[in-house]
Amino acid sequence: MTRFERITQNFFQRFGILVRKYNAGTSESLRRVKLLQKYNIDMLLDVGANTGQYAQSLFDNGYGGRVVSFEPLTSAHGALSKHAKGNTRWTIAPRCAVGATNSTTTIHVSENSVSSSLLPMLESHLEGARESKIVGTEEVAVRTLDSMSDLYRPGSSNIFLKIDVQGYEQPVLHGAQQLFATLRGVEIEMSIVPLYENQQWLFDHILRDMHAAGFQLMSLSPAFTDLTTGQQLQLNGIFMKP
Repeated sequence: MTRFERITQNFFQRFGILVRKYNAGTSESLRRVKLLQKYNIDMLLDVGANTGQYAQSLFDNGYGGRVVSFEPLTSAHGALSKHAKGNTRWTIAPRCAVGATNSTTTIHVSENSVSSSLLPMLESHLEGARESKIVGTEEVAVRTLDSMSDLYRPGSSNIFLKIDVQGYEQPVLHGAQQLFATLRGVEIEMSIVPLYENQQWLFDHILRDMHAAGFQLMSLSPAFTDLTTGQQLQLNGIFMKP
């Protein structure tokens, strides 16, 4: 780093802004898209889409395939549908949670929306982000990915599954056994410590199980950090099948 670059970086850091070069080494979004391009991904299933931040980032960084987004929260699903309007490569599934069986359940709605989960939140999560406190509940239909295959199978050769469901990752895959056998890649938000009740499929278990299923870890990125203590609580892991 040159003296000018260091002075510039220090100046912006005073305002809470980090300035870095834009490349696959510094940008999680660009790194993700490059991996999708390398493996010729033409269909991406965005499970836990919230308002569409993930999918929009894909398109902004050059992803040329299709996306199907799934979101259970009423308000987030409404915003998601608006953001996808006019994009012919972006399909929004009817509002539902994705899980192991077709049923109905209650989702715990967090103040920040993105921390909402079908599982009750533990204090370890709330300590890391006070804005994630639960402020209500909603009833929501649960559907398996295997039961919704008509949304993504036609015309798809290389399918990638992204799961961001706040501790509910394993039930999502239990309801996608037929799909899982055909996947080219998976991105999972992995908790290092339990953040929700009955959350047992943690970082080390996911690494072991994905490797046993024939997937290789290609990328790791921070997802949730306790800003007070600096402890890393969640990571995004991208796994690809060679």
